[in-house]
Amino acid sequence: AIERARLSNAAVVLGTATPSLEAWQRAQTGLYDLVSLPERVAGGRTPEMVLVDLTVEERRKGFTYLSDPLKAAMEETFRRNGQVILFLNRRGWATVLLCHTCRTSLKCPRCEVSLTLHRRVNRVLCHYCGHEEAPPAACPDCSTRLRPLGFGTEKVEDEVRRVFSGVNVARMDSDTMSARGAHATVLDAFAAGDVHVLVGTQMIAKGLDFPNALLVGVICGDSALFLPDYRAAERTFQLVAQVAGRTGRGPKGGRVVVQAYDPQHNAIRMGISQDFVAFSRGELKQRAELGYPPFGRLVRVVVQGKDLDEVRARGRELGERLMGRAVRQPAKPIVTESLLPGMEVLAEPVVKPGAGQIAGVVLLGPAPAPIPRIDERHRWHLVAKCETDAAVDEVLSRLRGQVAPKKDLRVLVDVDPLSML
Repeated sequence: AIERARLSNAAVVLGTATPSLEAWQRAQTGLYDLVSLPERVAGGRTPEMVLVDLTVEERRKGFTYLSDPLKAAMEETFRRNGQVILFLNRRGWATVLLCHTCRTSLKCPRCEVSLTLHRRVNRVLCHYCGHEEAPPAACPDCSTRLRPLGFGTEKVEDEVRRVFSGVNVARMDSDTMSARGAHATVLDAFAAGDVHVLVGTQMIAKGLDFPNALLVGVICGDSALFLPDYRAAERTFQLVAQVAGRTGRGPKGGRVVVQAYDPQHNAIRMGISQDFVAFSRGELKQRAELGYPPFGRLVRVVVQGKDLDEVRARGRELGERLMGRAVRQPAKPIVTESLLPGMEVLAEPVVKPGAGQIAGVVLLGPAPAPIPRIDERHRWHLVAKCETDAAVDEVLSRLRGQVAPKKDLRVLVDVDPLSML
């Protein structure tokens, strides 16, 4: 949109309560004009904020993923004839089927991920490649009973029905919203007051305006906080802040209850209070120290293929090309970046000075991608941290001609990637 506006000499308006850190930094440095809206829509009151430490709640006898403070808040909301929105960005009933004897989980045969139990359809599904099968009666390795662990929106829906009998509950996720018109049907029922509790994934996080939604509960606010992605804290803040904004939009006010395993993390604390300025201050400081956007640019290269040895070799070959052809041996780790665990910097003494390094570039990897296999294809990746646009151009120049499919290998180049997974 920005490039189209530049070509057309038009203005672009970026409107959001949770801007990206890149857009915010450009506004702070004068590249963008900043227009702030400090008041809530229609002058609504700021919701009451409650943080719940799940590490404490889990020690209570009979704990479920509806904590005592959240259940008490729901009971009070129902007494006031209000409605409840419960958010969890994870679908399914159980995220892992674990054998307690051999300590293994049921994994997708095509991917390096656990299968998710969907109880209503009695299937275990892979959310990456789409593989599905009937849940096994016992562990395939030792015949011990498999124990379901973890939770998704389906389990939350069942728990609400169990605890609050007689309450009408609807669920919005990709499992329930596949039919045409399903989205509008559920939202219309909630708006009419026929649904008392709306459980959903990120599709309910923004854009909804229901004055009678007096309570928002975030079931696990930090479920994505510790992913190996430097944007994890930013995305966590955005989701928590957006969900918190679904209540307090009417004259009755509202309340937000956020459950988290690390409730004191800045992304959680600032998200629940919707204080973007305070969050951005700390996050930008960390990004600047490590040279991540908006204080640098990234080029991510992903190598995919069915033969792991070929994928690994191709990844190292591309690393050598980017850092200098003098590199012929596997690199030894020198620095581990805190925001990208598992990725190692290729630098001296692996690459000799004058071997063709690109000025202003630090290469992370090659290393297995955080999800090392999807749909029977192994995945390795490299990330070039570039100080300037010229460095990005040089990285792309060295990759030119290297991304064409080679046997069963694919090389994907992503400039300024939105995901590191």
